[in-house]
Amino acid sequence: MKKFFLLLLLLFLFCACSEKNKEIEQEKEVIGTVSKTVSAEGGTIVTENGEGELVIPEGALEEDVEITITTYKKSGFPGESNLITKVFEFGPAGLNFKKDVFITLKLDTDLSAVPQGKMVAAGLLKGNKWIYEGSGDPIMSGDPIMSGDPIMSGDPIMSGDPIMMTTGHFSSVAFILVDIEENHHDWDNDMPDNDHTEPGEATLTETASLSLPGKPQKIVERDGKIYMAFDPSTGSEMDFLGVIDTVKMEFDTILSETTDLIDINDIVVSDEYIYYSTYGQDSIFRRDIENFDFERFGELYSIHRFTLDHDRNKIFAASTEGAPLVVFDICETPLCEKSDVDFSLIEEEINQTLDVIYDGAGNIILLALDSGTGANGVVIVDPELPGAKSFIKTGDENWFSWWRMNLTTSNEVLIPMFNLIDGNDIKFAVIKGSNEPQFRSVSNSLDNFALSPDGKTLLGFIQIPGAIGDFNYVTVFKLESGNYERVEDIEIDYNIIDVTGHTTEMAFFDGSNLYLAVEYEEEYYLKKYLLEIK
Repeated sequence: MKKFFLLLLLLFLFCACSEKNKEIEQEKEVIGTVSKTVSAEGGTIVTENGEGELVIPEGALEEDVEITITTYKKSGFPGESNLITKVFEFGPAGLNFKKDVFITLKLDTDLSAVPQGKMVAAGLLKGNKWIYEGSGDPIMSGDPIMSGDPIMSGDPIMSGDPIMMTTGHFSSVAFILVDIEENHHDWDNDMPDNDHTEPGEATLTETASLSLPGKPQKIVERDGKIYMAFDPSTGSEMDFLGVIDTVKMEFDTILSETTDLIDINDIVVSDEYIYYSTYGQDSIFRRDIENFDFERFGELYSIHRFTLDHDRNKIFAASTEGAPLVVFDICETPLCEKSDVDFSLIEEEINQTLDVIYDGAGNIILLALDSGTGANGVVIVDPELPGAKSFIKTGDENWFSWWRMNLTTSNEVLIPMFNLIDGNDIKFAVIKGSNEPQFRSVSNSLDNFALSPDGKTLLGFIQIPGAIGDFNYVTVFKLESGNYERVEDIEIDYNIIDVTGHTTEMAFFDGSNLYLAVEYEEEYYLKKYLLEIK
């Protein structure tokens, strides 16, 4: 199942990359494209002109992936006068690796010395910005160097000299000249500075830390408890399931290595039970919340997400195969009766559902795709029939929803969406009842997020790759005039877990306290931060 979702996600990102390439080709000149299928055993890809090389080590990929490298002339890119290599776009866009890969680019610029006050940096194109990290040792003709130590003022640059960098995911890459004092910050040559905030408008203070038994897979909060699934570091295929007291920041309960805890992908908590679905066995399980007795609740292939109705009498499960939404009657027997939802009352051809929630106003909200038009939207489902009442379109061919929704205390359903042409362009579709959607733009890019319960504060998470480590930021946004406006960028000292995971929540934010899953020196932690906005 994980392979199915990975392939689906890669296919979608590849389509997004293709649309983006079309736009780029109108403004920037393509020199050439090479492609090669690389397996889990690794491989090497070299551009036709020999100026770019990608080495993927064994174990960096889980399965066969077609890798592309497109070479562009520098003209038309931000800060082109400071680029000292051509621009290389690596695809499929958004591909993440289990191990760092090695990129070597040959310089196409001769400089007797790096200009005074400048240094060479490895630049990754994010929208219309170069995000960079310092690079290299003094360049000696023909000798490759590693990105990491600065190539400083006075060092020679010779055309044809190779520079090597490492990265954990794909982007557009070039080497650039930047001011030394700008190191580790966004470099946006030729674009105005639109940062309207002053330092210190928001602070994030770490108040507690809890060591975790493995890599977190999911975070759910209910009534002051956090329920987490973990991928254990023992090498076992079975997950851990833990319950954490958010005040004491300690485990109440932790379950490990039982046959029902394999690849947990969603958790729902009621007054009496913890329900959880698994990729490994395509089932929904439940455990008594007091003594954690285990029983299989229902079977369904390809479960994405599920929810309970208001009276806790039914479970609604979103699926990718067969029926797009299935209803389980809650019962006391090991396997409960299930039925399909009737979609005949709407015109849309729904064949895939991504998330499902109860909106608190008597409706089941289903995040779905119309396979006929490719439109994104939500289906309003009457839980009593159960049947689909209407389809509300939220996106067109240029916008696609993340695989999740958020419900605010005012019964607004917020759906994060990103632009297929410019993946840094983020907005939220807001659904309330059966009304047409409103949209909230986000003033800065983000990779993942957490929302306050009232939906008025947005915490965006972003990870910027660097040669010697990644830079992790929490960006604070406030809802102003109907949109999310940036207040502060706060760097933290840990790697945020699955920062680009559009399907999973690795954080919970109660409006004051942020609970964030992080990694530090190959150990995993749940960090508790206090957010204060001036």
